[in-house]
Amino acid sequence: MSILQDYRAVILDMNSTFMFNEDRFSAREDFAATYREIGGSRLKSGEVNRAIRNCYGKICLDYQNPEKYGNFPQVRDVLSSHCHIDDTSEEDIALLEKVFALHELGTIPEQYACYLKRLADSHELGLIANIWARKDLWLEEFARVGIHSLFTKMIFSSDTTSIKPSQVLFDMALEAFAADRSQILFVGDSLKYDMEGAKAAGLSTAWINSEYHSAGLCHVLADHIIDDLLHLE
Repeated sequence: MSILQDYRAVILDMNSTFMFNEDRFSAREDFAATYREIGGSRLKSGEVNRAIRNCYGKICLDYQNPEKYGNFPQVRDVLSSHCHIDDTSEEDIALLEKVFALHELGTIPEQYACYLKRLADSHELGLIANIWARKDLWLEEFARVGIHSLFTKMIFSSDTTSIKPSQVLFDMALEAFAADRSQILFVGDSLKYDMEGAKAAGLSTAWINSEYHSAGLCHVLADHIIDDLLHLE
């Protein structure tokens, strides 16, 4: 029996649901090299690396703070206040913002794009994605794999001042669907940001968690537990 037969619409998380290799901010990342690749030349390598790491550190702290769920900062603003570079120009900030976005951005494997296209033949699709940088590069990746037109509504948190699990984002997405909330399934990998938010919004939930799935465990926030989006059916 398919999980999907009870639902008319599916709203999806993005990172680690159908986009992977995102958030490349480890100590081994060379942000200065990315800066040079996109045409940056004025700032020193140490300044670039320090600015991106400071920005990432500040945003990570806010991301873990429930008080920030409805008042989340923009990457550009954090860079402006935390890059600690003298005489930073608007052009410098714009380039640093793009460096940050390029390292936050993941890729969508072909098999996941194909699955979403197949899923869209039977169900109305939506998207609620937590991203920190502006959505431009993500839309380019959606266009590259041909899924941009599949979604009735796409909500990117960086278009707002909220992040999941804030109900603001769920309400914005649900306004676009004619289906009753009981007929909508939310699929995501994060218990805190996806399952908690979706449950509070009155949606059924499918939690992507291979360890829980393989162990046959259950969770109060998850109506269904699957090991991969590709196995939703």
